[in-house]
Amino acid sequence: MKRGCELKEKVKLMVVEEQVMSMEPIQQLELIDNLYRLGISYHFEDEIDQILTCLYQQHYLLERGRCVADVFDSFKNKTGDFKASLNDDTKGLLQLYEASFLLTKGETTLELAREFSANLLRKKLNDDRIHDDEGGILLLMVRHALELPIHWRVQRPNARWFIEQVYEKSQHVNPILLELAKLDFNIVQSTHQQELKHLSSWWEQTELAKTLPFARDRLVENYLWTIGGPIEPQYGYQECVACMQWADLCNTFLQEAKWYSIDYTPTLEEYIENGLISSSVPVILSHAFFVVTNPIHDEAVKSLYEHKYHKIIQCPSMILRLSNDLATSSDEMKRGDVPKSVECYMNESGADREVAQEYIRSIIYETWKTMNEERVITDSPFQENFVRSAVELGRMAQYMYQHGDGYGMHIPEMKDRIANLLFDPFVYTI
Repeated sequence: MKRGCELKEKVKLMVVEEQVMSMEPIQQLELIDNLYRLGISYHFEDEIDQILTCLYQQHYLLERGRCVADVFDSFKNKTGDFKASLNDDTKGLLQLYEASFLLTKGETTLELAREFSANLLRKKLNDDRIHDDEGGILLLMVRHALELPIHWRVQRPNARWFIEQVYEKSQHVNPILLELAKLDFNIVQSTHQQELKHLSSWWEQTELAKTLPFARDRLVENYLWTIGGPIEPQYGYQECVACMQWADLCNTFLQEAKWYSIDYTPTLEEYIENGLISSSVPVILSHAFFVVTNPIHDEAVKSLYEHKYHKIIQCPSMILRLSNDLATSSDEMKRGDVPKSVECYMNESGADREVAQEYIRSIIYETWKTMNEERVITDSPFQENFVRSAVELGRMAQYMYQHGDGYGMHIPEMKDRIANLLFDPFVYTI
């Protein structure tokens, strides 16, 4: 802890001192990007905000008088297509691809940027030149991004991957940042281990796994869902509203049981309306709201539940429900369960499973656009910590179900992820 404090002070000086502020804008942005990818940006939020505000005022707001998203138009040719010359800059192409996932509905330039960059990056996977760049680091980053963009990834697991696979192998590694990233990861991991220790003791005392053998005995997997939450929450409490959400959740489970008992396949719309609540996200985020919000205002509470649920709850609900279905529906149908979104769409449209799965993925993609809008609206009734919790829950859903049922079944990929995140520290000497 002492060494960690020393390193944080060094990095703060590095971020704000005159020599950094005199860096070129691209260098400042790359430094901030590295802080985020290394999982240590939360220590320097004020300093990062200061730099970003300054850059925005100097280079976009004052000089150009236009929205930052408009900058992407400069990469187009006279016919409105992205310039073919961009193919020569793989790193820039990768950054364009990652940035495109911050789009909101109607931002056609970023939609085109995603399609354009994704197609070129896939072709580059077979290009020998990319294999030679810094020992193949760029190739690794391209594969990682095409598998899942950074905007859809949970930060801490991604930080471990970036530290081990990219940053410490880079020619431009900053030893102070690297040491702090590893040390901070180990400190946070130690905290997780202490929490798990207490949870395990409590779980054993309840004997629920013995008295309810049909329930999933998945303490560590359940705990893993919390990793994506805010780091320094403020505390609040509202017992009656939690009770209300548990009732809603039970009613959706009952509805699924009724559908199953009469062998009814709901329409996709019926399934999603019920599934948004059966995903458990409204219960989870109701608790999160009262945990991380301080002070709590009546207006925010009303906004949370008006029109059944606010979009900030609906979006991660949709992402979790559909990500879960893509990973688990085949196995659950074999075991005997109500049709999921994939089967509902197949029954409704006559599409085969592959087409239905692609359609469900497109809904997830569109939902992220709405989520992105909710992240940046200026008149949101919700505090930043809660909005961040909602976004992270959507990311956590895709993390848990990326390679199959990471929650309900012991798949190898999830076992490795849990070990890396919770139990295996970075080994190094100070």
